[in-house]
Amino acid sequence: AKKMIDALFEDLKGYGINTNQYNNMTTVPAVVKMLEKGYVAVLPSLYENYPMALLEMLTFGVPTIHADAGGQSEVGAKNYNMFSSSDASDLARVMYRVMKKGIIQDFPALPRDEVLDGYVKAMSLDPRQLAPYTNVLPSAGFLGNEGCSEVTVSIVTFVGRFDIVTDLLGRLISQTCPGFSVTVFINSPCEQNNCSLHLGDTTLSHFGSKLKMLNTPGGDKVSVAEARNTLLKESVTKFTILFDDDDVPRHDFVEVMLRAAIHGKADLVTSHAGFLHERPSRDDVEKSRVKVHHVSLAGGNAGPVANFFVHHTGKANVLMRTSVAQHLGPCLSELSISMSPFVDWGMYTNFILNKATISVVPESMYYYKINSKNSIFYGASDFMKFVGAKKIVNRYCEFYKLDVMGCELLWVSRQQTMMLDGGAQVPLTRVIRRSGAVGTAVLRKTVEARAALKPMTSSMSSATRTGGKQPGRL
Repeated sequence: AKKMIDALFEDLKGYGINTNQYNNMTTVPAVVKMLEKGYVAVLPSLYENYPMALLEMLTFGVPTIHADAGGQSEVGAKNYNMFSSSDASDLARVMYRVMKKGIIQDFPALPRDEVLDGYVKAMSLDPRQLAPYTNVLPSAGFLGNEGCSEVTVSIVTFVGRFDIVTDLLGRLISQTCPGFSVTVFINSPCEQNNCSLHLGDTTLSHFGSKLKMLNTPGGDKVSVAEARNTLLKESVTKFTILFDDDDVPRHDFVEVMLRAAIHGKADLVTSHAGFLHERPSRDDVEKSRVKVHHVSLAGGNAGPVANFFVHHTGKANVLMRTSVAQHLGPCLSELSISMSPFVDWGMYTNFILNKATISVVPESMYYYKINSKNSIFYGASDFMKFVGAKKIVNRYCEFYKLDVMGCELLWVSRQQTMMLDGGAQVPLTRVIRRSGAVGTAVLRKTVEARAALKPMTSSMSSATRTGGKQPGRL
């Protein structure tokens, strides 16, 4: 990638365009630099989930040109400087206009204070990262004498993956906050002794009666969503952590997530994930020597100004307030007999629609092996990814009481491009508009369906709970 960027910079010099590259800057220093230099941000995304970069640019007052990919069209209040994500000439047109006539400053659809304080709480270990926009977590002593006794770590595993879940349990022994419980759900039919986990004396003696094993009801394999919901029903502690069996927790994962939940009065706490090529050793984790390839964001959208299609950036390993999670489900049922991806995003959907309070720890609190062979997402076909997205769409439509036609057209309207014969990608709205009377009818129905969401205007606040409250607007 670096060679490609260097080559591009060289090409631009031929056109008399000077370039500067800034690396390793967090949000606030980057924004300050752009404002000081008078830069205009250009976000030419072809695809987007929840557009955090655009939200940051508009919130801090950086003039921005952006695509309409994903949820970007719903972040800006006016979208003065938006272009079609699949049309390079449209991007060139907007950039040329801005260079000749200047730029009209857009602003977020939500008030700035709501964006900074309401949609998600950031609970950082390091106050320098996002200061002054981040709440700093209190010290470990904040938990008192109880430690992490009000936490249950819940894990779904399968026959054939016992080696990695055994390794995970061994790593949990070294967590900085003791006293938590562990429940393992073995999601496989059990024959003879194939469901027996050989954990070793150290693990068994450490957890003792706080370690519990569950098997599938009736002995049949169930979906991951159903397995997680079963684990939540079985939890008797105030907080429950869902943790994937093939991930590696940081040595203080349980402690930090619990501190964030208590300090932020959160119903769900998520974090960033550190992606790497190989699983780190226990020694490297405990001594903070893990070298991360890249960081993946987490947190989900928070409901307001969010796109209707799959738009979350949430991660699998979360801490939840057990009573709230039990009330919400929270994972969505599968739409087929196979396992589809986006199980985590379906879970976030239920929390978001019910105005649960979400906190984010903006550090890599766990590690994930890139292209893990155990991943549902990486092993899913395009069709199963479609099914995974569809179950989330169905949940939105059910919540907002849309009919089948309205739901389908609303979802189609959020797809930014479609593939035509010959492989060309064009904006879907352009295809519909060229379809004559039928296309006009489709667009009219789409507008009506989208209008059904307009009355839901309450926004997320840090103090709201789930019980009977209206959801955040879309």
